[in-house]
Amino acid sequence: MSINAGTIYEDGLQIPICKLYAKGVYNEGLASVFFRNSRMPDWFQSDLIALVTACRTAATRVNELCDRYGLAMYEAATDYLLEQNRTAIKTIIDEKIGNEKSAFTDFIDDDGQGVGPYAISCTMQKEGNKLVFDWDGTSPQSNTSMNYYLSITMFKMFIGYYLLAVYDPHAVVNDGFHDLIDIKIPTGTILRPVRPAALSCRTHLLGRVMDVMQALFGQRNAAYRCAAGFSDSPHLFYSGFKPDGEFYLLYQIGFGGVPARPMGDGPDCHCLFPAIKSIPAENIELYFPVILEANEALPDSGGPGYYRGGNAQRTLYRFLCEGDVSLHDDRWMIKPWGVNGGMPGSRSKKVLYKNNAYGTDKEQAPENMVMCQSKQDYVHVYPGKLSTPTLKLFKTK
Repeated sequence: MSINAGTIYEDGLQIPICKLYAKGVYNEGLASVFFRNSRMPDWFQSDLIALVTACRTAATRVNELCDRYGLAMYEAATDYLLEQNRTAIKTIIDEKIGNEKSAFTDFIDDDGQGVGPYAISCTMQKEGNKLVFDWDGTSPQSNTSMNYYLSITMFKMFIGYYLLAVYDPHAVVNDGFHDLIDIKIPTGTILRPVRPAALSCRTHLLGRVMDVMQALFGQRNAAYRCAAGFSDSPHLFYSGFKPDGEFYLLYQIGFGGVPARPMGDGPDCHCLFPAIKSIPAENIELYFPVILEANEALPDSGGPGYYRGGNAQRTLYRFLCEGDVSLHDDRWMIKPWGVNGGMPGSRSKKVLYKNNAYGTDKEQAPENMVMCQSKQDYVHVYPGKLSTPTLKLFKTK
């Protein structure tokens, strides 16, 4: 996931849609290609087995339903659930979303090569019986892997889930409403790059897309208006070889502050995406050559207001092996904005402490502190009692 990638060919192995199993027969040759191209083949294989097992379990349950009730009844039931969802979303669009046009623009700070900021701009308006989202005004695609090929299907899923969570939380959630939403994304923009543009660092834009969507709906109903959060997907990579020659790779998705809500403060040190949880420090230290000297909320970093934004996560790493650290993050320049008079949250910051400077009088000495860029590949670090580098990461509201 290199920020320096200039084309998709540098992003890694491209796997087109193909069958891992054909009529129950495992494609061992294809799987071997996957494993050979991974530095952690055992982990890769375990992950693949878990995916296959989950799909088989789902297929078994569907077959059980069809055996019990018959195929016709099963299909009628799924059609009814889709129609139920469509009716709920259509009612919300007709009754809760006015005819005025909403418009909003947010920004990605930079692309890791000194170019930026990049605008992410969208309008929302009803046209006939459809709700139209137009991303015209979004910046041209990047020459680095900051690009994000926004999936129209996934963005529709975001819209549907938001509308139901706000206006009809007891309605069934599925894809039945998709024909009621129209998405327009200009080709050649950072949200619809032209192949072979690099894409591997796309998740920062994913967070911003969610903020923009909430801002558009917030203009239609102030009661559900939310501020911005840290709203990216901060990555930390720490890799190298242990003294016994074993390769290690620590990959963490950092957390930050979630926006304040109409009914209370935003959660501290939280993830934007479902099913991603903070990994206990003890677990990380057990498997990787690193000590987490601090992993905590940073007070008063989330932005003051009647309800404050969630506070940043402060993590202090002490590296025990020589290796490389790569950082992919954002919000170091443009603060997360507030709404309804609430103040912006703090910016993110990354600091490399050299020669055990952290926590001593040497901490303030310029030669012992290095401000790391928000997006930077291969910061080389060394272990040692007298020169253990320490990286401190802040993720803002």
